[in-house]
Amino acid sequence: MYDKRTRNIEIFQDTERQCKTSEKLAAAIASSNEKQYIVQESDTVKVESGHRFSEPAKVTVSKKRSLEAAGAYKGEKVCVHNFASATNPGGGVTHGSSAQEEAICRCSTLYFSISEPDIVKGFHNRHRQMLKADKMDATYNDDCIYTPEVVVFKTDTDTPELLDETDWYQVDVITCAAPNLSNRHNLWPGATSVLGKTLTIAQIMGSMLKGKEALTIKINGGNGQVGNIIVDANSKGEVRGYVDNPSVSIVNNSGGMNDYYAIGTEGMIDVIKDLKLKETFTSSVECTGNLANDFTYYFFESEQTPSVVYLGMLIDVDNTCKLSGGLIIQLLPNAPRLSTSTVWR
Repeated sequence: MYDKRTRNIEIFQDTERQCKTSEKLAAAIASSNEKQYIVQESDTVKVESGHRFSEPAKVTVSKKRSLEAAGAYKGEKVCVHNFASATNPGGGVTHGSSAQEEAICRCSTLYFSISEPDIVKGFHNRHRQMLKADKMDATYNDDCIYTPEVVVFKTDTDTPELLDETDWYQVDVITCAAPNLSNRHNLWPGATSVLGKTLTIAQIMGSMLKGKEALTIKINGGNGQVGNIIVDANSKGEVRGYVDNPSVSIVNNSGGMNDYYAIGTEGMIDVIKDLKLKETFTSSVECTGNLANDFTYYFFESEQTPSVVYLGMLIDVDNTCKLSGGLIIQLLPNAPRLSTSTVWR
């Protein structure tokens, strides 16, 4: 069966062929490798004061993919963050995985730099040894790889295509290990899915708070396999959580996670806000097992704010969490009620 994973493998194999047969790409890889280096967590990095900008940075939140966004600044000094595997260069790119690191490696020369023996030894193998010796948990550390002048020569799309050579561009890449929450909690895929989504919505809701304000989400679906889910978040973006039963792996007929059975459909979701007043505020809604729908209803019912909530989780072939993400879209005051249904479509 020709599926997405097979297609991804073939695309990366073509990327590998291009890097081996193109003199320009081979020279670019050699140049990047010569300038590439590892910065360990304990290292002190000196920053020259003359390199600072006079104006504050502008932060733009975009739905674009990493290299797609970087391409808009072609010809400028651009750095891309590679949210990477701690122990495998390129993550699962050779096996067709679909997370951010793999997408970057399918479109550029990056893989052929971060898979260099010295880099693997000093970054990936070092992390593997530290994990084995219990000197580091699955949140990993702040080690990073700096790889300059990575050439992007394919479109950063779901199905990357070769760019005309005149459209190639360069980016610098900083590779850091992405925390693996499922390993930290010894979670099975079903529990990873529901805890990850709850952590995501809690972190987004926490960003709506101010100062020292905080919130707690408690979910008890009544008849769910994971039992209670409890997550804390604050305005600083800090989040933590756990489930009663981490050993839950329930899938539906198409192979996806079945959150209804994992969470349950006969309980309640409580949102407890500590706004640093005399008392905390608790709002409750029924739990249907679909967290995105349940929190959409929560915002409408408890905060009188028409909203659309989307939550997603990507589980890799080794049952670890590759990505967890979500968004909340809320209508501005006096917006037409039709806008909510329009956004859903």
